[in-house]
Amino acid sequence: MSASQIALLAVILTVSGFVSGVSGFGYALAATPLCSIVISPSKAVILITLCGLTPAVQNFLTFRREIDRPVATRMTISSLVGMPLGLLVLETVGDVPLRLTIGVVTGAVALLMLSGVQLRRANATSDVLLGFASGVLNTSVGTNGPPIVINLRAHQLSIGRFRGTISTLFVTAQIVATVLFAARGRIHLELVVLALAVVPVQTLFILGGQRVSKRLAQRRFDRLVVGLLLVSGAAAIANAVVKLATG
Repeated sequence: MSASQIALLAVILTVSGFVSGVSGFGYALAATPLCSIVISPSKAVILITLCGLTPAVQNFLTFRREIDRPVATRMTISSLVGMPLGLLVLETVGDVPLRLTIGVVTGAVALLMLSGVQLRRANATSDVLLGFASGVLNTSVGTNGPPIVINLRAHQLSIGRFRGTISTLFVTAQIVATVLFAARGRIHLELVVLALAVVPVQTLFILGGQRVSKRLAQRRFDRLVVGLLLVSGAAAIANAVVKLATG
């Protein structure tokens, strides 16, 4: 990677850490589409998995006392079942289709958030199905948050229990995904070095985001997140179309 690529990735990852600090989720949704423009999607997914351990652990330590354990258990187990399938997709699908998928998933999530669409009711079945979907997305396109957020919102959890439960799912997913990528020999030294360099600064941004979250109106922040997701998703789609056209 060139110096300009490294600098751009560092900016994207630290800003995404701030987003995660404010909302408790959204790290991969913000980072993956933009990082996949700078480097190949397969490398972007792995880099974000490594860097995503920090916000996942920080949020878990903050909200670990407020976890809906039955929901967290069902979704975690089913997500672990889906991860190998996602890894297969990552290893067999080309860069351009992955970029398109990342962009479409990100844009679709933003539109769903904008329209207010959500499940009317969540139950054990939705926990298993959406947990499985999150596992597939986690190791294929690096954005496991949407199915989790949709399901947990339908459970109508309090803010504390929502953040405690989602942080449990995220930290487990990041650790297991890292182990799977390492077992397949896909974690390279340059990605590890970059992650280690970014994490300290990213940590400060996460802490700053957590402080801001106590003062910022949630509706206002939701609009900012939707705007960011729409822009990053559109950018990823445009980048994939250009690469497809230029062959």
